Amino acid sequence: MKAITEWFKFQFNNPQVVYLTVFLLGLFAVLVFMGHMLAPLLAAVVIAYLLEGLVALLERWGIGRLLAVLFVYLAFLLFVTMILFGLMPLLSQQTTQFVQQIPTMLNAGQELLFKLPQSYPEIISSEQISDVMRMIRSEVTVLGQQVLSLSLASVLGLIAVMIYLILVPILIFFLMKDKERLVTWVSRFAPRDHQLVSQVWSEVDRQIGNYVRGKFWEIVIVWFACVATFTFLGLQYSMLLAVLVGVSVLIPYVGAAVVTIPVVLVAWFQWGFTSEFFVLVSARLNVLMGDDWVMASPKPVSEQSKTLKDSDGPLVSSAPSRALERFLLRRVLEAMGPPSFSVVLWDGFAIHPPSGEAIATAHIHTRNALIQLLRQGDIGFGEAFSRGEITVDGDLVDFLVAAFSVPQPEGVAKLVKQMQQRKPRANTQTGSRQNIHHHYDIGNDFYRLWLDAEMQYTCAYFPEADMTLEAAQQAKMDHICRKLQLQPGDRVAEAGCGWGGLARHMALYYGASVLSWNVSKEQVRYASDRAKAEGYDDRVTYVLDDYRNMSGEYDVFVSVGMLEHVGADNYPELGNVVDRCLTANGRALVHSIGRNRPRLMNAWIEKRIFPGAYPPTLREMMDIFEPHHFSVLDVENLRLHYALTLDEWLKRFDEHYETVVTQFDEEFARAWRLYLAGSQAAFLAGGLQLFQVLFTRERNNELPFSRGHLYV
Repeated sequence: MKAITEWFKFQFNNPQVVYLTVFLLGLFAVLVFMGHMLAPLLAAVVIAYLLEGLVALLERWGIGRLLAVLFVYLAFLLFVTMILFGLMPLLSQQTTQFVQQIPTMLNAGQELLFKLPQSYPEIISSEQISDVMRMIRSEVTVLGQQVLSLSLASVLGLIAVMIYLILVPILIFFLMKDKERLVTWVSRFAPRDHQLVSQVWSEVDRQIGNYVRGKFWEIVIVWFACVATFTFLGLQYSMLLAVLVGVSVLIPYVGAAVVTIPVVLVAWFQWGFTSEFFVLVSARLNVLMGDDWVMASPKPVSEQSKTLKDSDGPLVSSAPSRALERFLLRRVLEAMGPPSFSVVLWDGFAIHPPSGEAIATAHIHTRNALIQLLRQGDIGFGEAFSRGEITVDGDLVDFLVAAFSVPQPEGVAKLVKQMQQRKPRANTQTGSRQNIHHHYDIGNDFYRLWLDAEMQYTCAYFPEADMTLEAAQQAKMDHICRKLQLQPGDRVAEAGCGWGGLARHMALYYGASVLSWNVSKEQVRYASDRAKAEGYDDRVTYVLDDYRNMSGEYDVFVSVGMLEHVGADNYPELGNVVDRCLTANGRALVHSIGRNRPRLMNAWIEKRIFPGAYPPTLREMMDIFEPHHFSVLDVENLRLHYALTLDEWLKRFDEHYETVVTQFDEEFARAWRLYLAGSQAAFLAGGLQLFQVLFTRERNNELPFSRGHLYV
């Protein structure tokens, strides 16, 4: 008894442990004693909690709370409506047909079983077969009657359904809409010192979120694979069986194995032991293996990184690769062309180019890396490469050029690629500050390692291929100033100033007066300090503010390397800014990474390096010019100049690689090296362009009659 008392005192001497225990016991009591009565409310709370993840995602994209709630709520109602009026009637019809078909199936099965005593009389007799069939018929008859008798005939059942269909959706809406008020109200009854409860809930919330998201997508993927396969093969009751297989993943392994039985039986009764039957069984086994692959949850990234840093070399899986994994990898590579590089898995399995020598070899060291690559495409490759779970022997740029120079996917491959893409994060004023901070405010010392002396982080101009990076960046700034016909005394508005190099160049060498807007605190601080130290702060002012808040009247508007961060939805607003700031005969230039056709930014770069980035096409850029009748005077594509610029950056980055590792870590250094190499490869492969667009107002007649002034 004394031991029990001491244990009790030891465990409950912390008030927070007591609060947590009381909370859990109270919650358990409510569920046990009031669960039936509160079932609609509890159901609404659970559904609202699950939908909150989507609301939070929309809020991170810059959508207001109420609008996000309305969007998610309407999507939920649409989903429920599709289930009730689309899926349920079909399932009911197929269930009824299946139950009615059971006697016929039993007769066919009985005929097959009665052949067994003829072949194996010493093992089984006809009487035993009859007894088994009699028992099966009896059980199936009872089951069929129960299934066919399910209806909404009772008034109580109808009332319960109406309550759930009307009351629960209303509760869900107000639980999401008034979440903050409800949480605040509940918090009033909680003890002040409830840190332990908060910590436990935070961890439970994270784990539940991960589990629910994983299971939801697992069900959707398995269901979609089955319904497509069963329908294509012409299997009866395809939707019913696909739903059963999809839901069966809630019971790992056992559920999938059990549901396979009716699938195989239906196929046998429909086709017998024919080629269609064996194709169906093979397809089901592939889906089953794919489900096992989906459920193979990788370790958290934090654990993977820690393991990698604690080891002397890359992580290597010990188990051999699976047949399905090798098959999927082959299909992916076949869809690419095939490529001119080799791929080697951790167990030595290799795929080489069908002809010629491989230009490089990609080593996939872990199963987790392969799964990420197959599931997430660019994101999976980037994450695994950053952790060192994928390495490349040979020139990384050449390897990436080969990977980028593949035909555009078609059919299913195109659908998979679209699902792997990331929509750019919102570029609202708040979103833009967050996106710019993510990329540009990681430290001026880092960028100083591999940029030129003027800290120019945009495409240089190489009129001579053997120019140094410093000379090419100076040439770029002169090229822009000559295009703009910059004169002493011109008032210049610059949207996105970087570290201030272009504004400084315009003021010191062309006599202009410049106001530059930027939302990066690090860049504005650096540029302002330099202007003050070198004594040109009377001619250049760096403003820490969003381009949308630009004001005043200017002879020149210029934006170099900012449009990629604006977002296509905001191009009309940028046009409004230029229109209100530019004088009647003003000149303007936009310098931006772009594409030849609309495509999202590489998903991994948008996620890890450049959040919110989107490279526009020339047609999309016209949304800046057309609404205000701006006349486009000149368009120049400096694609290969950017490839040369990135080549110089990558060389300097490699020279200071160990310094970057010291400043940050190995994963950061590998990620940025991949980003620089991948960007150079994208320009070499033609996936990215660099547009300089010069424009003015349509009635400006003070224009040169040739481009001779550009090449003085």
